[in-house]
Amino acid sequence: MLREEVNRRLREAGVHPDKSLGQHFLVDDIALASIIREAELSPEDTVLEVGAGLGTLTEALCRRAGRVIAYEPDERMMAFLQASLAPQFPHLELREKYINRYELDEVFAHFPAGGLKIVTNLPYNITHDFIVSIVGHIKLTTDCVVMLQHEVAKRLVASPGSKAYGSLTVYTQTFAYAEELMFVSREMFVPVPNVDSQLVRIHQLSRQPALQDPSTYFRIVRGAFKHRRKALSNALVLTFPHLNRTEILRRLSHAELMPDRRGDTLSREEFITLAREFG
Repeated sequence: MLREEVNRRLREAGVHPDKSLGQHFLVDDIALASIIREAELSPEDTVLEVGAGLGTLTEALCRRAGRVIAYEPDERMMAFLQASLAPQFPHLELREKYINRYELDEVFAHFPAGGLKIVTNLPYNITHDFIVSIVGHIKLTTDCVVMLQHEVAKRLVASPGSKAYGSLTVYTQTFAYAEELMFVSREMFVPVPNVDSQLVRIHQLSRQPALQDPSTYFRIVRGAFKHRRKALSNALVLTFPHLNRTEILRRLSHAELMPDRRGDTLSREEFITLAREFG
């Protein structure tokens, strides 16, 4: 069983999980099998994993994919992986680094469109930046199967006007489609985290939006949610202080949006329409 295997590897590595690094190891066989099944790997695939940890998912990936790039910043875990997995799988590339947007930019720079699969049990402490980067490079991925916090998964699939709907929702849904695959209880991790998890697939929309000015579009989105309790006209006045209220109201009218609506009720399409008036 996976729980026994994880405990064995912890003893063999002589380490204790570091919660500050988001180290919560999956110990549920069904969840691990679901990750692998949903990834639909083949020997032609190159896979990126973030937070390899003790290598249980890494090993499963290596047995199915032609190349695996695994990031693990903890030198103790890396030493264990180098000793236990690297000799078995010459197509495994281990990188002892914290992964951030800049490192991901570097990874994606070496792959053509659709050249990379992302399959990972994501460390909690990098979730937001990781999703933002993945969505920004979504055209370069063939698939993205990620285990993340249940509450974050709900934000990715939220509808306008709901409590979970926010700027991360709109950003993700602008370029990608998120699909909830499997709920995973917090009890299926060691050590037990404070939240439950969710397996999610993120893939690019078949039709990407035509954004005339992406910076203006996301400025409007951020402003709408920064002032989500205010009427849309008031939020826009605060977001574009160089424009007077009369001009703001004129542009809202052209976009066929009522000025007293709250920004967190706008759909992706309505944000795109509104951005055209400010581009």
